[in-house]
Amino acid sequence: MVNKYAPFPLQLAEAINLKQVMQVTGVTLVETKLNKIGVIVNAEGLTKTVAWRFIELRPRSSEPQNGIHEFDLIGDGSEAILDAIGSVEASFAYPEKPAGFRGVAVHSETAVITRLL
Repeated sequence: MVNKYAPFPLQLAEAINLKQVMQVTGVTLVETKLNKIGVIVNAEGLTKTVAWRFIELRPRSSEPQNGIHEFDLIGDGSEAILDAIGSVEASFAYPEKPAGFRGVAVHSETAVITRLL
C-alpha cells in the first residue's frame, strides 16, 4: 500500500512492470512554502538502456524510520532498444512537511542515497 502522498499517475504505472533503475546518482531536498507544497524531493539516476519511460519516485509502504522517508526510483525499460547508459530524473512533492520529517533515502538496484533536510 502506498501512503496518502502517492503520485497521480499511480494507477497507470501499476499496470506496467516498473522496476528500479540501475543506480541513483543524486538526491536533493527543497523545503518551500510555494503553491501549497511543503517539501520537494528530486532524484537523478542511470539506467542500463536508453528510452525508459514512466520514471517516478515511489514512496515505500513502510513507516519512516527515524524520520527518514524511503523511496524507490523506478520506471519502465521494457521498450528500451539501445544498450547504453541512460539518465533519468523524477520528483515527488509533499503538500506539507510530514510530522517528524528529517530526510529521505532513495533506492535503486545498486545504490541508496540518503539526504537530510
